[in-house]
Amino acid sequence: MKRICKTTLCLVLCLVLLLAFALSGCAQKNAAEEPEIEITSTTAPVQPGEIIAEGSCGEQLSWKLDENGLLIIEGSGDMDSSYLIVAGGEGVDDCSPLWNGHGKEITAIVLPDGLKSIGRFAFANCTALASVILPERLETIHYGAFHGCTALTCMVIPDSVTSVEGGEFSGCSALTSVKLGKGLDSISSSMFSDCSSLEHVIFPEGLKRIGISAFSGCNSLTSVTIPDSVTDVFPYAFMNCAALSKLEIGKAVTTIYPFAFSALPSLSTIRVADGNPAYSVRDGVLFDKEQKTLLLYPAAKQDSSYQIPDSVTAINAGAFMNCTALTDVEIPESVLGIGDGAFCNCTSLSAIRVDADNPSFAAQDGVLFNKTGTRLIQYPGGKRDASYTIPDGVESFGGAAFAGCIALTSVTIPDGVTEIAATTFTGCSALNSVMIPDSVKSINDGAFSSCKALTELRLPSGIFSISNSAFEGCDSLVLYVTGGSYAENYARENNLPFERK
Repeated sequence: MKRICKTTLCLVLCLVLLLAFALSGCAQKNAAEEPEIEITSTTAPVQPGEIIAEGSCGEQLSWKLDENGLLIIEGSGDMDSSYLIVAGGEGVDDCSPLWNGHGKEITAIVLPDGLKSIGRFAFANCTALASVILPERLETIHYGAFHGCTALTCMVIPDSVTSVEGGEFSGCSALTSVKLGKGLDSISSSMFSDCSSLEHVIFPEGLKRIGISAFSGCNSLTSVTIPDSVTDVFPYAFMNCAALSKLEIGKAVTTIYPFAFSALPSLSTIRVADGNPAYSVRDGVLFDKEQKTLLLYPAAKQDSSYQIPDSVTAINAGAFMNCTALTDVEIPESVLGIGDGAFCNCTSLSAIRVDADNPSFAAQDGVLFNKTGTRLIQYPGGKRDASYTIPDGVESFGGAAFAGCIALTSVTIPDGVTEIAATTFTGCSALNSVMIPDSVKSINDGAFSSCKALTELRLPSGIFSISNSAFEGCDSLVLYVTGGSYAENYARENNLPFERK
């Protein structure tokens, strides 16, 4: 069995001791008001052992893996990104082929000072990896580099890093603390998505953008302060952060995209920095500066009723999502636009009321429609009727129109509706009967997802488009289809139980 030569051994011992020391209790502070961040690890090996595998990982880079799981990379330049990763679903299935099948044995990494980039998915799914220090001259971290490293607990990105591509640390479920370097002006898409243990993030000075889904699913974040340098917060940036209760928006933020802060059931406090030119807060609710657009009502706000101000002309998509305390909402005459899912999953909301003089919207028995009654926008999630017959004349639904209506057991859709929109009935857990008319030609993403009580559904013979996720989570569902139809082929291709009607 090969051993490391004396010169390399001395270098490695120094590096490993440095690694163990640095990871044994380094602390970083953002500012006086920020909590101290402790970064610890107990898994770094104290000395290198026998080499069990080795190879090349770039034109000028080589690697050795010892029996303790220590990966030592030597040389300089860019790490290889030309290899293919087996992909399945939303992420990679296995470790990078760079390590010749030994990726899951890696527990700690020593990287050389001359390393310029870390390759695509280089350490993805190295599930034993707990210790790594990025070198101070590193410039680029490519897509998914540490995706799924479920033992990694801390990360300090050096100031030298100026380029990130996306998903670098997604799915690192043990990651608790992150410090981002001053070289970054953007946090990439999904960079820390589904890091469910992430509690502390130190944002760098000069950061401009927080990317799509950057921190989505970070369920341990309780407070987020958007730095004063940030101008753009992209869609889903902090979506599904279940513990997030406090949100502070910096003075330079001028663009908050739809659903940037959606599905935050614990959010109770929103503040906007003095001098922000684009946004304001009134009674704890987030608006644009002129209070013409209602952007976000905190889901954990405990008021049971809410009168939307007369200044408001538009309500953002998802603006009231998961507001479980609300029982009653009144929309004034001034509102001319309402985004999809604006009142989605408001499980206590029994009625939506609309001013009679509103030119764009109307309510019928507490259900929100457009003024002409051709589009059903939102069925209140707290309405307790077991069955509902959608009125004749309705031709379409808003996105998530019935989402989370847990009391509904039966819905009849009128003739004239041509498509069932995305997430229309998602999460209707008691729904067991839906009458679909022959006019329906398409069923979109997640239309019936998680309708666990739905046991049978008769599909029209003329339907020609059904999303692959339309019936996701409908575990007991049997589709009734016309022989030789598109619906029958769909059921076969998606391995769904079906019978010919």
